[in-house]
Amino acid sequence: MILRIILIIFIVFASMACVEGSTGFLERFDISYDKELTSIAPFDIQRTGKLDGIIVSTKDGKVYFLDSEGRKKGMYIFKVPVYAVASFVHDENKKMDDALVGALDNKVYALWTPWSDFQVPPADYWWDYDTSQHIYFLSSGDFGEYDIGYRRNSEYIFVGTEDYLGRGWQFLVLNASGYLNWSLSLPARV
Repeated sequence: MILRIILIIFIVFASMACVEGSTGFLERFDISYDKELTSIAPFDIQRTGKLDGIIVSTKDGKVYFLDSEGRKKGMYIFKVPVYAVASFVHDENKKMDDALVGALDNKVYALWTPWSDFQVPPADYWWDYDTSQHIYFLSSGDFGEYDIGYRRNSEYIFVGTEDYLGRGWQFLVLNASGYLNWSLSLPARV
C-alpha cells in the first residue's frame, strides 16, 4: 500500500510542468532566430478580443506573428531592420488585431495579421507614416476613453524617434488612420 502511494505521488510530480527554479517562470516555447530580437508585443492573433499571440521583430527586418504555442502564423519581411513593434485598434471591432512596425527606413507601418509570408514593399498594408527620423519606440493607447467595464481602445499610436546625429528626439502621437495628431521635441531619447 505504501509503495502504491509513493508511486502515485511520484507520477503526479513527474507529470507536472517543469518550472525554472531561479525565476519560477514556466517555459511555453523556445525559438531561436538568425539575428537578434529588437522588439516583442502582445497581439490578438485569433481576433477574439484576447491578446493570445505575440509579434516579434528582428534586426534583419523580419516581423513574426506567433500564436500562444509559439507557432508562426505569418511573417512580414522588410528590406531594412525593424526596431519597434506594437499592436493597436484600427477599426470599430475594438480588438488589438492590427500591428505597428517601426522600421529603419523612418516609417511606421500599420499591418494586418498575415496568413502567409510577405515582402514589404510590395506587400499591401493599411498605411505608413514617414517620421523623417529613426524609430526606436512604438506603443498604442488612448487618452482616458474608457466605457463601463474598462475597454481598451488603443486607437492612438505613440512613436519615439531620434535624428541621424543623435542630437534631436521627438515624441509623436498618430491616430489609428496614420495621421499626426501632435508632436513634441524632447531634450533626451524617448
